[in-house]
Amino acid sequence: MAMVSSSTGPINSVLDKLPARPEFSGLRKALGGMKEQMLGFCVPGVVTSRLARRWLLQLREIVYDVDEWLDERLIHSGCRFQWQPWSSSNDLAQIQYFEVQIADAQNRGKTFGVHLELSRMLLRNEIVQYLMDDEQELKVIALLGPGGLGKTTLAREVFKKQQSKFDCAAFVYVGWNPSRNAVLTDIARQVMLNTLLPQDENIVFRLYEFLETKRYLIVIDDVWNVLDWTAISCGLPDNNQGSRIIATSEMKDVANSCCRKPTDTLHLLNPLDDADSRNLVLSRISCLEEDCIPDLKILQNSMFEMFGGNPLVLGIAAGLLAMNSTILSEFEIPENGMPMMKTILDLGYADLPLDMKSCFLYLGVFPKNNIIMKDRLIRRWIAEGFLQISEEESLTEVGESRQIESTILASSAVHLAGVRSLTISGDTNGKLHLSGFKLIRVLDLEDARGLKCNQLRSIGCMLFLRYLGIKGSDVTMLPQKLKALEHLTTLDIRKTSVKYLLEHGTTKLVSLLADHVVISSKMEDMHELEELGTIIVNKKYPLDSLTKLVKSSKLLRNLGVRFDHCDEQGLMHFLAVVEKSNLQTFFVDDHSGLFLDFWADRRLQQLLKLKLRICCERVPSKMVNHKAVTHLNIETKVIEAHDLSILAGLPNLVVLCLTSCHIRGRCMLRNQELEGCFRCLRVFCFKCFHGMMDLNFGPDVMPQLRKLCLAFGVAVSTEYICELSNFEFGIEHLTGLLQVDIHIKCLDPLSSDVEDAKRIIRDQVSLLPNHPLLKLKISHDLKDEETGD
Repeated sequence: MAMVSSSTGPINSVLDKLPARPEFSGLRKALGGMKEQMLGFCVPGVVTSRLARRWLLQLREIVYDVDEWLDERLIHSGCRFQWQPWSSSNDLAQIQYFEVQIADAQNRGKTFGVHLELSRMLLRNEIVQYLMDDEQELKVIALLGPGGLGKTTLAREVFKKQQSKFDCAAFVYVGWNPSRNAVLTDIARQVMLNTLLPQDENIVFRLYEFLETKRYLIVIDDVWNVLDWTAISCGLPDNNQGSRIIATSEMKDVANSCCRKPTDTLHLLNPLDDADSRNLVLSRISCLEEDCIPDLKILQNSMFEMFGGNPLVLGIAAGLLAMNSTILSEFEIPENGMPMMKTILDLGYADLPLDMKSCFLYLGVFPKNNIIMKDRLIRRWIAEGFLQISEEESLTEVGESRQIESTILASSAVHLAGVRSLTISGDTNGKLHLSGFKLIRVLDLEDARGLKCNQLRSIGCMLFLRYLGIKGSDVTMLPQKLKALEHLTTLDIRKTSVKYLLEHGTTKLVSLLADHVVISSKMEDMHELEELGTIIVNKKYPLDSLTKLVKSSKLLRNLGVRFDHCDEQGLMHFLAVVEKSNLQTFFVDDHSGLFLDFWADRRLQQLLKLKLRICCERVPSKMVNHKAVTHLNIETKVIEAHDLSILAGLPNLVVLCLTSCHIRGRCMLRNQELEGCFRCLRVFCFKCFHGMMDLNFGPDVMPQLRKLCLAFGVAVSTEYICELSNFEFGIEHLTGLLQVDIHIKCLDPLSSDVEDAKRIIRDQVSLLPNHPLLKLKISHDLKDEETGD
């Protein structure tokens, strides 16, 4: 229940939805006050009783009641966020009813108060006093103690209260085996303007230079290694400006290394004593005295003996007690921590920022053990209406800035008409009935096997539907009633047989995701689009409409086009328009053979991601014109070392997927011409259908590479596999690797020689410092291979 009750629900969207009429002023004020009260109770450590959690849940239910009532009024008025003249008797009575409900709930909430241990408050005041003295020399405060004593919570409380008194401030997490460069970059992002962020590898020098004249406050949380502390602190100058650093650690040697100067101080966080431990346990359950629960004292003593005075673990155990309050006579303290993991999630959730809590809950709508695609999740957050958008930002940009946000809570007994989000996966057996979902916002039927067109006939009654996903289903055409959905912003029809959009409607779409659709001349009216693809261009459906759309749209960021046929003049005009557009991602599947000839002369500096699916003879030399490209997927007939030299001229490449029919000669990534190249590359996928492992990496190439995928599609003999005993292609130089995927075709994949080769490959990869995950496959089935980007 705690995980649910700390979320404010859709209160922001409800406030935005309220009409600007005097009748709603009281309700708007009441909802605003309730939002502020809920924000106060979402601070970690405030909600300590089940009663308070139940109260927060009641507040959320009020918000949902208001939201559903507003939607029903909109349905009856028949227009979008416009209220027709209406009889004031029933509606005013309903508004007054909501205002009374909110006022009563707020009054109940005033009795809960805030729980904060006195010892923590005293320690916090001591740290604040130490931070805010008049000494100008840099001071470091180290908080030392085992996990669960509240080091991070204490540091965060101090940081939030004092950061405004410094020129700049940052709170960063280090953890076990961190990327030190990433930690320093995180500090830079928080203290520097975006225009000042360093774009090169001299992050330590640039950060040091920026902070040298600033009074800064930096919190470095959860440091495990002295070397990590030393490397990070190199970017934090002792500038005699009154700067302060707070570091937290569980390791004594790390804490001591943080406090090498006389002005530094180390605070050891001690476990709770018996009295405080007892109060903590009682605060987590509904009883006030031990006589409320038989044998509670015995249970407490068992917990103290097992867990000491660790407040985190005691809180977890107390939560278990509360959940088992009706059968405490049979309750036993578990000997391992596994039964406590759900409660640990609860406590971790309590430390999340408020705008991230609801989205974390939203992850629960996806099937267990399934990989959740980031873009799909962001589009669903958008459809739920949880993202607040400024005029300068697009929906997808706001979604990218959140790692978690949104909510999907419904009682198991909730009526279908009140359901706001529905996800169905697996086999529908042709029995899916959607007519009862009147107020639904999100309908995600991705990979719903057996889903047919006739099961979507009732979709016209879902007037507030914003997200419709039928990716991977058996739907072959869109229902005509889709035209009535004027709020629909995302339509995902990828991996279906749908080829045509409706002549009218769908003009307010923000994301139209498809593999191969054709659109009529009405296409240029879709001015809200931010994502579009993949659109087929051929003789019957020429390029004119797409050109007009790109030219008129100011929001379009992602575009995919498949060129089956096009004339040279139309293509040149299209590329000229694209060159002046705001596109950031451009996918091209060229079957006409014309695109590459004209594209290479264009300088599309605004592109961040360019994916080409083009089968050409060689990598075009003019590709180096596109310095801003970060993602590249290209197919060639032949690959040689010179082709890699051309690609090395793209300094900002992050992902490179290279597919070739043949490899000619040995592609050496170690010669002087390539030294220092591919500095930003993090993912490299190389697939050759008819070639051996003729690839070699040098010591100063791809220093940031994290994932390496190699696939060789020729069915080779076991004699060739035996040569892999000398499996040396320079992988030892790729020291940053975290994942290695290797797939080789062989005529006899079950031979003992193949097993020896696999063992040798594993041994070589295991020597890499990060011990990357290895996926190794040797098979004879060409269909097994599918290297993605």
